[in-house]
Amino acid sequence: MSDQYAAADSAPHLLDGPPPPLTPIPMPAAAPKLLAGRYVVDRQLGRGSHAEVYLAWDLDRRRWVAVKRMTDAARDDEGIRRRFSVEAMVMAEMDHAHVLRVLDVDVDADNPFMVTELARGGSLASWVMSNGVMPPVLACQAIAQACEGLAHAHARGVIHRDVKPQNLLVTEDGRVKVTDFGIAKLDGRFGMTETGSMLGTVAYMAPEQRSDSKHVDVRCDVYALGATLFRLVTGRRSADLFFAHAKPELLDGVPEGLRDLIRKACSYDAEDRHATVADLREALLERVEALADTDAPASDLTSSLMHVPQDLWHEEDLPTYVPAHALNVDPAPIELGHPSSRSGLAPDPVVAEPVAPPPSVAMTLGRVAAAIGLWVAVLAR
Repeated sequence: MSDQYAAADSAPHLLDGPPPPLTPIPMPAAAPKLLAGRYVVDRQLGRGSHAEVYLAWDLDRRRWVAVKRMTDAARDDEGIRRRFSVEAMVMAEMDHAHVLRVLDVDVDADNPFMVTELARGGSLASWVMSNGVMPPVLACQAIAQACEGLAHAHARGVIHRDVKPQNLLVTEDGRVKVTDFGIAKLDGRFGMTETGSMLGTVAYMAPEQRSDSKHVDVRCDVYALGATLFRLVTGRRSADLFFAHAKPELLDGVPEGLRDLIRKACSYDAEDRHATVADLREALLERVEALADTDAPASDLTSSLMHVPQDLWHEEDLPTYVPAHALNVDPAPIELGHPSSRSGLAPDPVVAEPVAPPPSVAMTLGRVAAAIGLWVAVLAR
């Protein structure tokens, strides 16, 4: 569960009239308040059947983060618990501009959790719910960025198997990030075994994945990206896009310049799809060039940024469960900027600059190693 607003994709069709404002989920009474003595939980952002996501303030690095932890019901299931820990380790191994960055993993009250960068723009699903259908150029650019993140995963033997608008998040600078590798197919490094049962979300699942999720290849992610593009530009979902060759009406509402691309990406036979996400990205960028003169997007992906407090924790406002000495330095306010001042999507970074000097790097690596060791010990029980 990764979508930062629970109702972001709840309607099967685009809503009539102005979209409702996006509001955070009310904080449940049983929610944690301080995790591992470091993360001050501010509010819940979303919840799924096995996990919940919170907005939290990192006392050590003095920044806002997202914390994903298992639900109390799920943490007693050894299979789900192991899958959660493997997801954290898989994501922590990745280092790419279009994969959500894992900052820390730890355990609190025998409940594992992972800490990720905060995607203040929410998901592509929430963007559509807030803004309406996405302009074709912007949609192609967004999916092209997702292709880059997935190509990075595929090169490491990881097939996502649950690509959908809710699992494509947007940072405050308009960058698309792939997240939620909870049901990913791995290359065996983590010793995960699985049956041939169906895993995924039906509206975005390739036909072969519906009958046997175990033996799919990267082309199931190609299909899901095509179905996601369909959702962005029409506001609708369809579980039958692979019939589009025989039933052209399935693509009603799709801009003419994208119909052939979606039809190919969502072909019934995997052999008829784009062979890799890199091939799909190339096709998408060709469409961007062809549509550029006729489709100037009126908005960008940062038009629905989540607002967080400008002035962060001051000692007089400090909750009683946080030690006062944790605020020995005044944090700098967050610069939210103005979405209207940005155009389109953020360019890929040429050089990755560190957000802070590295004195806590060793501490973070030690924390990750300790958490993984504890998870291994728990799983071995």
